[in-house]
Amino acid sequence: MALIASEVRTMRDLPFRLADCGAPAVGRIEIYSDLLTESLDGVAYVCRTHPEAAARAITAAGLTASMSWNLPPGVVRMCGHVHLFPTGMWGADDRHPRWCDRHDCAQRGEHRSRTSEINTSRPEAYLVAVALVQAGHAAAEPVVVLNATDDTGGAQVVLSIGQVRALRYRLGRSLDAAGRSRR
Repeated sequence: MALIASEVRTMRDLPFRLADCGAPAVGRIEIYSDLLTESLDGVAYVCRTHPEAAARAITAAGLTASMSWNLPPGVVRMCGHVHLFPTGMWGADDRHPRWCDRHDCAQRGEHRSRTSEINTSRPEAYLVAVALVQAGHAAAEPVVVLNATDDTGGAQVVLSIGQVRALRYRLGRSLDAAGRSRR
């Protein structure tokens, strides 16, 4: 199996072997370790001869393989090359939680996920964004940071994971009730 030297040093050994024929790749296989969390862990590149064998090797290792014949523009790889994503299960880094965007953590003193903006595709009174945050020390628990802004300013609410679980349940019940009252 062909791996870039930096990937060999930073990633765990892969649980499968792929053909390394050296032919130009014409397709790629997305490799998922967990479809429920949508953990895209890597991409394997294959020639026309090896897609079935590569997919069998990946699924035999307990992973999910999703084939695509369209390589992104400008991507040139050889059959057997595997690119691993640092945010996937194989890219786990003890210095960062899996959800961390790994940008300026040391400088900020905290880990942050990418911010997700809540967009209803309609004009709303507040712009709302949410992110996971965890202080940089080992005993810190992650929290959810909710930012709401309007024309006059904004507010930030920091919620524990327990509060977010309870809020998710309460919001679900409220949405169900709101849907029933419209009928």
